[in-house]
Amino acid sequence: MREKRVAEAQCYKENLAEPSFSQGAVSVSKAKNRQHRKDGCQVICGIGLDIVERDRMLQKIADQRFVARILVPEEQKIFNQLSPKRKTEFLAGRFSAKEAYAKAKGTGIGASLSFQDICIIDDPAGKPVLTSRLDHGEYTHVSITHTRESAAAVVVIESLSGQSAY
Repeated sequence: MREKRVAEAQCYKENLAEPSFSQGAVSVSKAKNRQHRKDGCQVICGIGLDIVERDRMLQKIADQRFVARILVPEEQKIFNQLSPKRKTEFLAGRFSAKEAYAKAKGTGIGASLSFQDICIIDDPAGKPVLTSRLDHGEYTHVSITHTRESAAAVVVIESLSGQSAY
């Protein structure tokens, strides 16, 4: 399966015209976050989606062991400063985003990837930024949303063509 994805990415690269990465084509914020090279292009190498019921997190929120299993210390500091309603949204959103990342990587949460290997902290503009020990030069996009009943997240992992997220 991995070889097939790498081959598809290489085929994708070969069928594209040379991308242009002049300052006019790439915004300053994207230029800071992405590692482009002149002979390659970013390709999607993983997509993950997860949804969780907020009631499930509401039942677990008082269990400090559960919270410590899901959130890394930096996330726990933010979590502990929130109101009870925001705590539920925060925990459900981070849980869902970490599950979505594990799906995008193709590993799931388990022996090779745990919740503690993933950290999601908002940038100054409020955008969630995901970092993981499994990052190998990829750029990870994450979006988290919640309603009264659920929280959901989508993760898209980009890599330079010919490289794999796995």
